[in-house]
Amino acid sequence: MGSSISVASLNWVAENFSCGGFGCTYLVRDQHRPGKPLCVLKQLNPITVSGEAGSPLSAWQELETLSAALLGFQQEAEMLERVGSHPHLPQLLAYFEQDQHHYLVQQFLPGSPLDARPGVRWTAQQAIPFLRQMLAILSHLHQEGIIHRDIKPANILQVGDPEHATYNLVDFGAAVWFGEQPTYSLFIGTEGYAAPEQYEGHPRPNSDLYALGQVTLELLTGQAPSHSGQSSCQVYPLPPALWRLLKKMTEADPNQRYASCEAVLQDLDLIEAEHDPGDEETISKSSAKLGSSPRLHCLTS
Repeated sequence: MGSSISVASLNWVAENFSCGGFGCTYLVRDQHRPGKPLCVLKQLNPITVSGEAGSPLSAWQELETLSAALLGFQQEAEMLERVGSHPHLPQLLAYFEQDQHHYLVQQFLPGSPLDARPGVRWTAQQAIPFLRQMLAILSHLHQEGIIHRDIKPANILQVGDPEHATYNLVDFGAAVWFGEQPTYSLFIGTEGYAAPEQYEGHPRPNSDLYALGQVTLELLTGQAPSHSGQSSCQVYPLPPALWRLLKKMTEADPNQRYASCEAVLQDLDLIEAEHDPGDEETISKSSAKLGSSPRLHCLTS
């Protein structure tokens, strides 16, 4: 993962593009490449990781050692190297150490984060293609043995209007290899989107399906998942078959949830087999195959 890229070869475009508990991310231009393309530079900050007074609050504060943080940073680079050939995932451009700081440079992917317009409600016609695209991305990750662990609107970039959009998935800072023994015992994820088993430090591939289901429900209802752990039930005009599918994606018990992206896609095929995916009346015809359900959406965490 070596590269000729250095901090000196990068031109800062936006200072503090974003900051978290492990350091900061910057939007930069690589002066040494044709066209000077935009890149994303992530810096691991040892002072922040140590959890000293005044450092930002985040999951990384409670890491037992700096070596564990460095391992996680290196793991993120390895994952990006593994999946970077996918058109909707960022490509790793460089991973290096300079002046006792660790840096990761990755491809800048276009798009607006889905949390940029809170409260906007999508139709089923918009949500189903979104689900298909995101399931294809997650299937690729899972086949490579990677669990993202932080599927949420802020990490999904929309390119184009919802009717004809494509989507990019970013931020692998929380990702983990499936079956790997954690080097620290700590919940990593985002409340409301993270599956219950993540709170216990036991993520599975279908933990990502839980989060994607919560994101899709939020897009359809305009209401974010509850952070309180209490159910918040309201009636929304969701097509019964689609609601049933999303309910199974967001089952609290991972053994009752869809086991794989492919299983969700099979049920999406049932919904779309005989009709236009945006037509609520014909979507209802497939409800018997997936199980009937009232149009009651319960937001839980």
